[in-house]
Amino acid sequence: MSNLYLSKVAELRQEHLRKQPLIDRIIETKRYMESNYPDKLDLEELARNTALSKFHFIRQFRKYYGRTPHQFLKDIRVSAAKKLLQEGVKVSEACFQVGFESPTSFSMLFKETTGSNPSDFMKKEQFPRA
Repeated sequence: MSNLYLSKVAELRQEHLRKQPLIDRIIETKRYMESNYPDKLDLEELARNTALSKFHFIRQFRKYYGRTPHQFLKDIRVSAAKKLLQEGVKVSEACFQVGFESPTSFSMLFKETTGSNPSDFMKKEQFPRA
């Protein structure tokens, strides 16, 4: 193997090792969001816990997960709400259980994400057509 190749491999390893603590903090924050999605999660606090500015945290999170922390949280909450609605939980209860503060904003976001409003989704899922 050429010295240039070995040099490049060593350089890439060093770069990866320097970034690993940051990657670990981003992964930990994602796990925290997955476990605590019903709670009010503050972007400033999440960023502070990763030792990054809010804007740098958003960029890094998007780099590793393909979406912003807000989009990620929204997707987790809608997914959890879908499961609750399939179990027959009332729309307003599902809304608050997954961390939304307003049934109106929940319904709008749910429809934007799934293509149907929560009530229609619940009816369709509880009584599937044969």
